[in-house]
Amino acid sequence: MKKLIALAVFLLFLIVPFTVRADKVYVIDNAGLLSEQERSDLEDKLERISAEVKADVVVLTESDLNGQDVVAYADDFFDYNGYGQGKHYDGVLLMLAMDTRTWYISTSGSGIRAFTDYRIEVTGDDMMPYLRDGDYYGAFNEFADLAEGYFRDQIGDYMLYDNGDLVTFDDDGNIITETNIASLEENVMYAITDRGKIVEASSLEELDLSFTYFMIENGEMYEVRPEIPEPPREPPYLEVGLGSGATGLLASAFYVARERSKLRSVNKKYQASEYYRKGSMDIRSSRDIFLYRNVSRTRIQTSSSSSGGHSSGGGGGGSHVHISSSGHTHGGGGGHF
Repeated sequence: MKKLIALAVFLLFLIVPFTVRADKVYVIDNAGLLSEQERSDLEDKLERISAEVKADVVVLTESDLNGQDVVAYADDFFDYNGYGQGKHYDGVLLMLAMDTRTWYISTSGSGIRAFTDYRIEVTGDDMMPYLRDGDYYGAFNEFADLAEGYFRDQIGDYMLYDNGDLVTFDDDGNIITETNIASLEENVMYAITDRGKIVEASSLEELDLSFTYFMIENGEMYEVRPEIPEPPREPPYLEVGLGSGATGLLASAFYVARERSKLRSVNKKYQASEYYRKGSMDIRSSRDIFLYRNVSRTRIQTSSSSSGGHSSGGGGGGSHVHISSSGHTHGGGGGHF
């Protein structure tokens, strides 16, 4: 009986198609945007990068998603086709949907720390000239080069889930704290240190711009960047001898007295309005200019979105994340071209 069951299971594996690839393919050009030579060269490049950074770097193109959500499509393609290295499924996938002219980057595992929301936006900006010109090979090479650098320099130090759960990391990528932003006090500046701890910025001896700073306002999370003024420069000093200094003072006093004696027609003015000559000034427009600020801030989205949020924190910044249909955690962002 056991032999029959084992045989049935073996036959089932032969019949049911696998969704997991035995040999990973890093360029899936279903939209036919690349020549065969371009596809081959890009495949070799992404395979090399994926091996070196220990994370899968994938490019996918589709001519028509038939109304499917681009975020779910990219996440599911990554998950159900066996991409992602290690126990955290490290990797990143760039997808182009030609029917809506949409680009989207799906991140997983270490890819979430490598491609923060800000870096996803930068990647889109850098690819945009190529995409608008129809140079898709150039765009994919730009993405590959950025991915290689980002994976070698993973800077993300937090993840923010749709439900407001905030997870922080230390510099080695270890999870340090898990909290919900609803439990944090509003209108207080917090810092995420290089050890992944959340502390009030006022408790720090000095502000370190390598940290990420944020505030909670009306239940939303904002990254903020405190501006630390530079210390005033010491004025240059001219060292002179006592004799030369006295000589200079006497010469200056003599010059001032001589010039003052020439001002016979000048009377002292007591009001600022007395210095204005009627009809001498024509003000055609005016505006208020705000010259200085202490803090800049950017809202970190806490609802699902297909576009990466711009993070302006001075530290590593973070990623808005969600759970895909497979149960895996993904970050991501994108836009139109």
